[in-house]
Amino acid sequence: MILKIRLKGKINDNKNKEMIDYIIEYQMKDGGFNYAGERRPFLKQSSLHTTLLVLDTFASCRENNNLYRSKEIELATKQCIEYILTKSLSRSVSTEKKHS
Repeated sequence: MILKIRLKGKINDNKNKEMIDYIIEYQMKDGGFNYAGERRPFLKQSSLHTTLLVLDTFASCRENNNLYRSKEIELATKQCIEYILTKSLSRSVSTEKKHS
């Protein structure tokens, strides 16, 4: 979220690059992200919420013509979308019960 705010504020320095590096480094094997991803190997799956936040931030990178690691951001974006498409959004992963 901080990276998105910095991009919207037209702040462009090495801190942005460090944040992009961090985000890309902690993409999970399932294609998504989890805010607690650095606690690996204990986490087994991504968080839909965190993945959506990362996708929104990647969109801000594109909107602000960020070229730093743009090919990796594009690949991670595709993997995030694939992750989201595999979700049964009307069911809970933990309970397998339908939500109203």
